[in-house]
Amino acid sequence: GGGVNGGPGVSPFGVSAWRRILVANEWAKLQGARRTSLELTLLVLCWALAGNDLQYLATPQPNLDDHSPDSCGSEKQKGLNMILRFASTTWWFILCEFGQYMFQEGRRYLAHCGLAYEPVGQALVDLCTAAKISVLLLDDTYHGWLLHCDSAADSADVPMSLLTRQLLLEAKAGHLSGKRGPAHLADRPGFDEVQAFELYVGDGFISWYR
Repeated sequence: GGGVNGGPGVSPFGVSAWRRILVANEWAKLQGARRTSLELTLLVLCWALAGNDLQYLATPQPNLDDHSPDSCGSEKQKGLNMILRFASTTWWFILCEFGQYMFQEGRRYLAHCGLAYEPVGQALVDLCTAAKISVLLLDDTYHGWLLHCDSAADSADVPMSLLTRQLLLEAKAGHLSGKRGPAHLADRPGFDEVQAFELYVGDGFISWYR
């Protein structure tokens, strides 16, 4: 539970099981996180198509400003063209999803500048760093990703007052979003802020891991 180089804060029992469970639970929550919200997309579709009568743009008539159901005939759904209806619904769906995606990208940029709350992915990295737990993720048999998460504190199993003091010192030094890379890469420009690494493993590691 201590630093990578050992020290007075190193626990004789190793990494706390509760810290591992905490990180595992946060990773499990992240599996359901998406950049866009399907519920919001469906709500916007209902508002645009049904609430504003834009569904009647699917009628086979040349006037785009005519949103009257009378253009469909006596039965409201009778005159709707299936292909035009699919095209109209798909257009609004893509527009809503793209808008949400651009909003998330803008929020990510603002978070990098310290002007907005951070994305959930960065929050996981910050949590792992505060807990001093690096994460190995294998998305294939021989390929994966390594999150190097090690704060400057001697130990993560400390009182809340010490943890808060360390986070405040880190933020004051301007290292909240970076400067947490591996120590042997600190002298290489740009690598002092890198915490995610692509990883390729061999048969020996896979045999040991299994």
